[in-house]
Amino acid sequence: PVFYLVHGGGDNDSGWAQLGAANLILDNLYAEGKIVPMVVVMPDGHIDSDVFVKDLCTDVVPFIEENYNVYSDPSHRALGGLSNGGLQTMKVILGPHQMFDTYLVLSSGWFPQREEEYSANVKKLNSVAEELNKHVKMLIFTQGGPEDIAYENGQKTVAEFAKAGVKYEYTEGPGGHTWYTWRYNLRDLAPRLFR
Repeated sequence: PVFYLVHGGGDNDSGWAQLGAANLILDNLYAEGKIVPMVVVMPDGHIDSDVFVKDLCTDVVPFIEENYNVYSDPSHRALGGLSNGGLQTMKVILGPHQMFDTYLVLSSGWFPQREEEYSANVKKLNSVAEELNKHVKMLIFTQGGPEDIAYENGQKTVAEFAKAGVKYEYTEGPGGHTWYTWRYNLRDLAPRLFR
């Protein structure tokens, strides 16, 4: 199985390993028998979100599946991202969502003050809600508590998913919009992938 893990707006494709300690966290979880063996792909998200979604789904995923010994079905693909990477993850949820069965949105949410974009996202969400419920096995939103700068946006976004009838889980803990929060998110959520 493959876990596609996207960084935030202030980092690059090395952020999860260098600052997020993803390699150490996942290696320790694996050594303790808490996660299944998986390939982790950390794409660079420093492009327009629409371009990112197209690149991820038509270039990155096919490249990985053609060149590595990995499964190539949605139940063996997970997508997660923090902050801006969470916004990009939600772009996939509203678009080619059938490619992944599992989504993790960490410390992120649509911007209500961008009224036109927000309304378009909500409209699209409502149009795909039934499909999402049919095939998405796990959708989890997290926040780093009220001190998280994305907290208000995240709360409003989660409320839109609830109104649309989309099944999801929500969790929050202290730590704000920091790697402290996201390291714990990874530690707690990775063992649930591909089960």
